[in-house]
Amino acid sequence: YSDIKDEMQYYKNHLKGKIIYCNCDDYRRSNFVKYFKDNFRILGLSGLYATNYDNGNGAYKYYYDGVCEVIKKLNGNGSYASEECLEILKTADLVISNPPFSLWRHYFKTLIDNNKKFIIIGNQNAVTYKEVFPYIKNNEVIFGITRIKSFIHKNGSDCKFSTISWYNNIGVFKATT
Repeated sequence: YSDIKDEMQYYKNHLKGKIIYCNCDDYRRSNFVKYFKDNFRILGLSGLYATNYDNGNGAYKYYYDGVCEVIKKLNGNGSYASEECLEILKTADLVISNPPFSLWRHYFKTLIDNNKKFIIIGNQNAVTYKEVFPYIKNNEVIFGITRIKSFIHKNGSDCKFSTISWYNNIGVFKATT
């Protein structure tokens, strides 16, 4: 939650009036969903979607409009690349999520192919991927401002990282002095 809060403070002007889609986030556990729900009015969001892959506990579509929550079971497995999740993607203004690192290249390509603005988490080594490097080289995708300090495993343990970064294509650079 603190990593999300630390990074999102730099995007407030880019979030106002937007529909955010957390397309790799179980609304029941996601700190992304919790952060955006907690700060919905402060950020001036228009809507918040979240979908999750079914890891045995069901795949759901979550929507929050600042007042009401709507939760529906998805027909499929909840993959970000499934037809029903791609339909939600079309309606969203901005994707903000922690995608599965094992599918990061495909995930990135899915966002690019659908012309979506995003703020996502990934390994710093992703800059070397042939699917990513041209966008980095042309400053169409850049690193975020802060670094991810830790992840919480499903078992509740905290895992520290030093090579995990934010990536965005909305052009927010850290001011230099």
